[in-house]
Parts: sequence; C-alpha cells; structure tokens
Amino acid sequence: MPSEMTTASSAVMALDKALSDKWDNHRAQPKAEAQRAHV
Repeated sequence: MPSEMTTASSAVMALDKALSDKWDNHRAQPKAEAQRAHV
C-alpha cells in the first residue's frame, strides 16, 4: 500500500513538473518574441 501511494504521488509529481515546464515554455516564448520586437 505505501509503495503504491509513493508510486502514484511520484507519477503525479512528474506529470505536474512536465506540465509546468510546458507552460513555462509557452510563457517564455512570447516574452522572447516581445524582446526581439523591441530591439
């Protein structure tokens, strides 16, 4: 039981990290575009 919960929580954490990395990339792209446009 505890090992199952650990596996599940680590899977959720990995998924959460992947999603937040994805969103960080989405947020960073327009910022880079804006900086390029200003220069």
